[in-house]
Amino acid sequence: MKDFKWILLKLALMEELFSTFMGGILFPDCLFPAQGAVVLGLASYFGPIGGQFAVAGTFFFGMSIFVSINDCVHVRSLVFHGKHQLVEALVKPQIGIPLTLAIKGIIAAPMFFTMWMGFENSENFVSRMKALAKWEYIEYYAMDNGTVWVSMDVAQTWTIVFLMVVVFGLIAIYMANLLSALILYRQLRSLQSHMSAVSFKTHISVLYMLITQNIYPLIIMVLPVIYTGIGFVTNNSAMLASNLYKNVAVLGLILYPTISCLISIVMMKPYREFVKTKIFKKIHRQRIVAATTSNLNSNLRRTNAFSQTQLTTRTLSTSNHPTSRND
Repeated sequence: MKDFKWILLKLALMEELFSTFMGGILFPDCLFPAQGAVVLGLASYFGPIGGQFAVAGTFFFGMSIFVSINDCVHVRSLVFHGKHQLVEALVKPQIGIPLTLAIKGIIAAPMFFTMWMGFENSENFVSRMKALAKWEYIEYYAMDNGTVWVSMDVAQTWTIVFLMVVVFGLIAIYMANLLSALILYRQLRSLQSHMSAVSFKTHISVLYMLITQNIYPLIIMVLPVIYTGIGFVTNNSAMLASNLYKNVAVLGLILYPTISCLISIVMMKPYREFVKTKIFKKIHRQRIVAATTSNLNSNLRRTNAFSQTQLTTRTLSTSNHPTSRND
């Protein structure tokens, strides 16, 4: 289980890097239905090349999230079959890091190549938007000569190939993740008789967490990419001009690590119990302190009232029965 935590840590790291690139380094303002975006993040200080590298990094770490989810399922399967030595070897930095980078590099190579070939020159983009009567969508930024654009012409072959690589690549990785999860579920069922009830529930909860981790990227990554690709290919401006669609899609991507963490807490009982303990234990402690303080104040008021009553009684008794003096 300790080695499996390193795989989960790698997944969390890919999510954080994706969010950092998307929300800090790239931070795009998508100008749909214009076929481009403005780079507002740190990459804008490095010009068009910086913007293009930021786009590539964002796509790379987005793809890495899916691959890392699949790695979690595969490593979990190895643990079930007693391949602990192999898992220990895979999580070693000198083995795991080069192997992970090599696998992801091979997977991402077609995407990087077609992306690079599909990128459009900024001057060509501005002039093309004027010719297509889409100047109104870029006019605000076009007035600034320092604007960093990233754009692609969807009528060009390389752009179409890039969109197909991204869409079908994401679908392929996503289906591979679901298939791996299904195989893992069958393995769990076959080994259920050899596990305790607590151990089986723990393994099942991890599996459910991995499945839900697949569902959320489908909603905020795969579907928007497919939706955007269809809108560009069909040249349907009405599909892409909605600010609600653009803002919700970007916000969902930026908040990905936070929502992913919440999903893990909801699905994993140990995580839920830990959070409940930390939250409700503190609230319970505050209630106890408040109740104790209230009781002390109430007792103090009663004591003061009783003392005041005793003092009044003694005063009245003294005035009613004065003592005599001997001369």
